[in-house]
Amino acid sequence: KAQFDDDVVVRVEPDPSEHRKVTIAFDFPLADGRDWIGESHGIPIVVSRDVAPELQGCTIDYRDGAFVRS
Repeated sequence: KAQFDDDVVVRVEPDPSEHRKVTIAFDFPLADGRDWIGESHGIPIVVSRDVAPELQGCTIDYRDGAFVRS
């Protein structure tokens, strides 16, 4: 079982090359207000405030080897 620091979050970013794809990565939140910080099912989620409106209300699924939004 992997152990992460308590301040590690999951960052979600839209993929600029494909409209429906997103990138998921482990990261540290930016405490300067550039990130929207939330939680889903007990997992801390971070989204850059510039792209948060684009992802608002989306569900992220894993299909055909990629993370996609619906």
